Amino acid sequence: MTNSAREELTARGAYVRAHGGMTIVLGRPVLREVNQRGYETVVVALGGMDVALDTTPTALRWRVRSALQDLVGVRCVIWLNLNTQPNVHADWPQ
Repeated sequence: MTNSAREELTARGAYVRAHGGMTIVLGRPVLREVNQRGYETVVVALGGMDVALDTTPTALRWRVRSALQDLVGVRCVIWLNLNTQPNVHADWPQ
């Protein structure tokens, strides 16, 4: 997530906890915090850090399911799979 995107979302009232290098595994405590704060809608972005060369589809599904359990109290979870733009940097989301 870029700083400008973070600033814009925050200015619109969003609670933003994204930063470079975050993965599903590292982000689970943040998801639990969001759940405890009582948010009704949560957007989770799956990025290049989550889809390493050695990650199998089965392992990724397990990570996503585990993270969704952390959000059991949230009414609407939007899970984004961010595409990458190779012309900029292969691991950076668009």
